[in-house]
Amino acid sequence: MNLPRFSVRNPVTINLVMIAVLVGGVVAVTRLVREFFPAMEAEQAVITVLWPGATPEEIERGVTRRIEREIEDV
Repeated sequence: MNLPRFSVRNPVTINLVMIAVLVGGVVAVTRLVREFFPAMEAEQAVITVLWPGATPEEIERGVTRRIEREIEDV
């Protein structure tokens, strides 16, 4: 039996199913948890510092260690 034939022969059943689906949708929407700013935790941070012409040792002493000390508690 195909759906159109069943729908034409049993309109009351189809209307009841449609009402049940609509009521279920309304209930689901009212219970749906919505947050404007959801709580989340970042697992890592990326910091980029440009210092053209500096050696790796200068960058480590002058930038990297200072940044690590400042963001240690974050």
